[in-house]
Amino acid sequence: MAFVDRNKDDVVEGRRLGVELICTVLQVAPSTYYADQVPHPLGSGCPR
Repeated sequence: MAFVDRNKDDVVEGRRLGVELICTVLQVAPSTYYADQVPHPLGSGCPR
Protein backbone atom coordinates (compact mmCIF):
# COMPACT_ATOMS: atom_id res chain seq x y z
CA MET A 1 0.00 0.00 0.00
CA ALA A 2 3.04 2.27 0.18
CA PHE A 3 2.86 2.73 -3.61
CA VAL A 4 -0.69 4.07 -3.33
CA ASP A 5 0.34 6.39 -0.47
CA ARG A 6 3.24 7.79 -2.51
CA ASN A 7 1.23 8.36 -5.68
CA LYS A 8 -2.41 9.07 -4.75
CA ASP A 9 -1.90 12.85 -4.88
CA ASP A 10 0.02 12.87 -8.18
CA VAL A 11 -1.59 14.80 -11.04
CA VAL A 12 -1.57 13.36 -14.56
CA GLU A 13 -3.15 15.25 -17.47
CA GLY A 14 -4.73 17.69 -15.04
CA ARG A 15 -6.38 15.02 -12.88
CA ARG A 16 -5.41 13.73 -9.44
CA LEU A 17 -4.80 9.98 -9.57
CA GLY A 18 -6.48 9.12 -6.29
CA VAL A 19 -6.79 5.84 -4.43
CA GLU A 20 -9.67 4.43 -6.48
CA LEU A 21 -7.98 4.90 -9.86
CA ILE A 22 -4.68 3.42 -8.71
CA CYS A 23 -6.44 0.45 -7.13
CA THR A 24 -8.43 -0.14 -10.31
CA VAL A 25 -5.26 -0.24 -12.40
CA LEU A 26 -3.58 -2.56 -9.88
CA GLN A 27 -6.72 -4.72 -9.70
CA VAL A 28 -6.98 -4.27 -5.92
CA ALA A 29 -10.21 -3.33 -4.18
CA PRO A 30 -10.02 0.20 -2.73
CA SER A 31 -11.49 -1.24 0.47
CA THR A 32 -8.26 -3.24 0.85
CA TYR A 33 -6.27 -0.01 0.86
CA TYR A 34 -8.60 1.70 3.33
CA ALA A 35 -8.68 -1.36 5.64
CA ASP A 36 -4.89 -1.25 5.74
CA GLN A 37 -5.02 2.38 6.93
CA VAL A 38 -6.97 1.56 10.10
CA PRO A 39 -4.70 1.05 13.12
CA HIS A 40 -4.75 -2.49 14.47
CA PRO A 41 -6.06 -2.64 18.04
CA LEU A 42 -3.12 -4.73 19.26
CA GLY A 43 -0.39 -2.82 17.45
CA SER A 44 1.19 -3.86 14.17
CA GLY A 45 0.70 -7.29 12.70
CA CYS A 46 -2.17 -9.70 12.92
CA PRO A 47 -3.95 -10.34 16.20
CA ARG A 48 -2.95 -13.61 17.83
